[in-house]
Amino acid sequence: MLESAHRRIQGLLEMEEKEEEAIAISNRLIEMYGRFGTARSARRVFDGLAGKNCSSWKLMLSAYSRNGDLNQARQIFDAMPEHSIMSWNTILAAYADNGFLDRAQEIFTSMKQRNAVSWNTMFFANARNGHLDKSKRIFLAMPQHSVVSCTAMLSALAQASKVEDAEILFEKMPERNLVTWNAMLSAYAQSCHFDKVVSFFVEMPLLNLISWNTYLFGHIQAGNLENVKSILDKIPEKDVISETTLLTAYAQSGHIEYAKEIFSGMEHRNLVTWNAMLTAYTVAGKLEEAKRVFDGLPETNIVTWNAMLFAYARLRHIEEAERLFESMPAIDPFSITTILGVLGGRIDGLRHSRALFDRLPQHSLVCCNAMLAIYSQHGKIQEAERLFFDEMRERDIVSCGSMLALYSNSQDRGRATNLRAAKAIYDRMPRHNLVTATAMIDGYAATGDLESALWLLDSIPAKDLVLLTAVLSACAKMGLVEEARKIFHQAMPEHDMASWNTFVSMLSQSGRIYEAKAMFDEFPERNRVCWTAIAAAYAQNGHLDQAKTIFDRMPDRNLVAWSSLLAGFTDGSRLGEVMTLFDAMKLLDEIGETIFVLVLSALSQAGKLEAGRSCFLSMIGDFGVEPCKQHYSCLVDLLCRAGHLRNARELICSMPFVPDFLEWTTLFGARRNHDDVRASNKEQPGKDFGLNPRALSLLVHL
Repeated sequence: MLESAHRRIQGLLEMEEKEEEAIAISNRLIEMYGRFGTARSARRVFDGLAGKNCSSWKLMLSAYSRNGDLNQARQIFDAMPEHSIMSWNTILAAYADNGFLDRAQEIFTSMKQRNAVSWNTMFFANARNGHLDKSKRIFLAMPQHSVVSCTAMLSALAQASKVEDAEILFEKMPERNLVTWNAMLSAYAQSCHFDKVVSFFVEMPLLNLISWNTYLFGHIQAGNLENVKSILDKIPEKDVISETTLLTAYAQSGHIEYAKEIFSGMEHRNLVTWNAMLTAYTVAGKLEEAKRVFDGLPETNIVTWNAMLFAYARLRHIEEAERLFESMPAIDPFSITTILGVLGGRIDGLRHSRALFDRLPQHSLVCCNAMLAIYSQHGKIQEAERLFFDEMRERDIVSCGSMLALYSNSQDRGRATNLRAAKAIYDRMPRHNLVTATAMIDGYAATGDLESALWLLDSIPAKDLVLLTAVLSACAKMGLVEEARKIFHQAMPEHDMASWNTFVSMLSQSGRIYEAKAMFDEFPERNRVCWTAIAAAYAQNGHLDQAKTIFDRMPDRNLVAWSSLLAGFTDGSRLGEVMTLFDAMKLLDEIGETIFVLVLSALSQAGKLEAGRSCFLSMIGDFGVEPCKQHYSCLVDLLCRAGHLRNARELICSMPFVPDFLEWTTLFGARRNHDDVRASNKEQPGKDFGLNPRALSLLVHL
């Protein structure tokens, strides 16, 4: 369709004799290409213009800005013969809308003249990216406040869940219109103030479709899905948005059949509706149906492509997601964060994610945060610090949250060092949320600093269940049973699966098995975590028959459950049960190096040398598991127990790991038991392998 329009306009251009009219038609073509996402074609027309007027430059700038090509947009802007307030606002919006707030601020500061559009662009950009404090400063600095700017500020407060502040602003506004009333109604709906949604809706002096749709959304947010269909029927002139809102609600809540029913009954459908149905199939995990909708669409936009990309990403179809991303006609921050998340989950994902990140023409705050999250996921402190401190020109609460989580969960450089680094970031943050506070409490817990964790907890006015569970976990990690008991029973207004599981796991690890089992029996519902926790509790405390009974009753088992029982049988020297369980585990796809460590340890304790050798070779040849140092240590122990001391020493010297105190102690102890003290005295492990003086003195004593 676009090419046909191009040919018709090109024909007009060839027929046109007057230069001014030819330029006007060319400008219209540039505008059309820009709107349809083909900035390259727009540039072809622009370059072919012999005489360009102000509109030509502005439209070409808009085409690049609309399609996110900021480098080209800036080149056009710099090359413009003159800059109007409209061109300044266009380049300002290009940076602001794509998340480059630092560049937008530079443009804004350079502007000799600003109008309401300039101020609102900066205000909206900061509000949209969660910089509420900066939004407030911009709002207060505005030379004058219109109904539009006040309504925008009200919406920003609503998005930040500052409903009380939004109410104060609403009451102080000298003038209100229907948009203002709808913004306040939306504030209540987004913050799940269902009672106020209903009462405010009744008080509104005038209603339009947006009012009704917001009211419908408020019921959806409150989970009143049984009432939304009747509300839809009451809307006097419902539109596609009303039906799409309901369709989306059903889709996101997993009611795919209801969503299909709404979709089938719609008289008119547009691209937004089709995108909603595509998203519905995506959320429901129905990839084939989503693909069928995607392939059958007569037109698409960035939302369509992102929905399909998210479908592949959600179901871990990594290769398809990569191919789709490469073929996308345009990308936005959501596309980039989605594909970075996909690549980050691969075994070699860190390298691929960084390669894609480096290919991006611009590194927005959203993209940097996505890369930072991948570094955090992989525990790469140095790389994350380099990105956070050296490469990122701006940071927000999400960036800081990723760094705090990385420091809290990593053991590299020592827990105390990481905690100091985390606290330095936390103290410099202009504001905190429950996510960053939880990460900081986890950091205190990791170093055993319960006092600081409790102090931080007391300083937070609004505590949610996640935060309290983090403190509960801190007590659990430090073995503070009574403190954990007080938090669980007194501080928590309610309990969820995470808090139940944390408390039961703590009781189990502290040896309070019967109390843990009593708590387990009280669970309102159970998942794999709590089943595994109670089974592991019995196994770790030597109650292997009870552990096996719990294990057999589990409706769903994961690798942790299998490993816990296997470890219990190994510690209990019950080789028969170990091998029976191991044979059953061979059918699992997730069998890995930890399982083989346990089996080799059990065989070593039983002195089964040939079975141990066979297991070691099978691990490499049949299961493709690369031997780690623990596997070699088990094999050394096997050889020593069987009296094959020369072979044990050869293995110690030839294994692809530096031997340490454990291997030499095993060998020297075996030689002593086999009356070969003279041979053991001839070894010089401290000299040959760099053991520290304390370890060497222990070996000499042995």
